[in-house]
Amino acid sequence: MHLDQLEGLVVFTGGTGRIHAGARHLSGGFGGPLFITGVNPDVRLNDILAGIPLSKDKKMSIDLDYTATTTRENVQMTLDWAKRQKIEKIGLITGYYHYPRTRLLLKQAQKSGAAPLVIKALPVYPDDVSVKFLFREYIKFLGTYVRII
Repeated sequence: MHLDQLEGLVVFTGGTGRIHAGARHLSGGFGGPLFITGVNPDVRLNDILAGIPLSKDKKMSIDLDYTATTTRENVQMTLDWAKRQKIEKIGLITGYYHYPRTRLLLKQAQKSGAAPLVIKALPVYPDDVSVKFLFREYIKFLGTYVRII
């Protein structure tokens, strides 16, 4: 699926380069909307976009979620946002290491009755990921897989 077939973009905060990737897609021609979930309550849109040149119209197409604090909550907020926006196809911007668990949580939510959502992975590849970090993410994935986490 190509970017121009998507109806919205979603950024899960918590990793290097994710918000900048979403803003790059907006400044590169994607019309929006863009949903950023898991934003620190003390941070405002202008703080997030400092140094990123976006038009006023593009900035107005960005929605921020301040309530999600976990990946599971990011997934639920994404599903709720997509439903409110009547969006069925999104691009999901998160770390490459984070995407498998996120995708699994989305599938679990959809099995529980959430509306189907077509998702295109738009992974970010940060340079500062250690083997220990990847191992922890893998353990979280396994826990999610067996529905422990």
